[in-house]
Amino acid sequence: MISQLEEQLRVWVEGTRGSGARVSGVRTLDGHSGFTYGFDVTQPDGTREPLVLRLPPPGAGTRNADVLRQIPVLRYLASKGLPVAPVLDPGTDDQWFGSPFLLVRRMPGHTVSLEIADRQPPGAHHVRAAVTTLGQLHRLPASVDLRQWSEPVSYTDEVCAWDRALERMPTEWQKDATRLRRGLLDGAPAEPSTGLVHGDYQFSNLLFDDDRLGTVLDWEVSGLGPQLLDIGWFLSINDQASWSHDVATQDIPPQEVVLAWYESALGRAVDREEVAFARALASYRFAVIAGLNLNMHRSGRREDPHWERIAPSIPRLVSDGLRRLDVTTPNGRPR
Repeated sequence: MISQLEEQLRVWVEGTRGSGARVSGVRTLDGHSGFTYGFDVTQPDGTREPLVLRLPPPGAGTRNADVLRQIPVLRYLASKGLPVAPVLDPGTDDQWFGSPFLLVRRMPGHTVSLEIADRQPPGAHHVRAAVTTLGQLHRLPASVDLRQWSEPVSYTDEVCAWDRALERMPTEWQKDATRLRRGLLDGAPAEPSTGLVHGDYQFSNLLFDDDRLGTVLDWEVSGLGPQLLDIGWFLSINDQASWSHDVATQDIPPQEVVLAWYESALGRAVDREEVAFARALASYRFAVIAGLNLNMHRSGRREDPHWERIAPSIPRLVSDGLRRLDVTTPNGRPR
């Protein structure tokens, strides 16, 4: 795949950057979705341009495979001063790679990681920078500005969006996950605050330049919807209770501190009952995604041993979601 891509990039760079430009350092970038590549373009005068190319998986038809879909939101956020990578090509000319593509500048910085042996663990300052940026993002009038880009979804829509993943997760966890799904549908808040949602807001998608959050990456599953999906996902991912293996959450502040930072940037208070629901949905969502990817790994369709490490956490995530839905107010709403 890399050798084929190198040849495609050579043709692309000669056609778009001039015959004297050269491509080097083509490589697959970190992550578990694949089809994201880093490379450098060097001009005859030595000027180097670090780039990232995202291609859709062959034959894929899911929303996160529509790489062109990210372009309007990335350009919108850049126009508002939010930290995203600049889009460098409209990506619609499939003569270069046989498909549409996303091309952005490769941004400086580093990620932090909950995986203790991996890289720098997140500290309280990383959390504050992350949720402050999230609050600023959620303040944007995206429901108006991006209304032609995406149809808003409800909590119910979001639950049902993962039905196919539920069907394909290992059968030993399907019964409890299905019970969690029913609880989420029964308890979905009717009037959430709707706006731009990143969809996978976690530290692996955030680049830090020293202690400053420099870039928010991976807008593949972004859309318009209930915004507390993002904060619920962030809180759940960064909670040791979600994981069967030890992760580096020792410097993550308590939930109320994180929510206070988020509310300060957002400019308003958020409903704690809805936060609890969003966390239950996040646990469900990650459990079925992990189950689907685990099955794909075990069947050999997309091998990635990362999901074997996550597998023991799947029932824990489902249990966490059920626990949050069982803690209810007198009107049956989760807290």
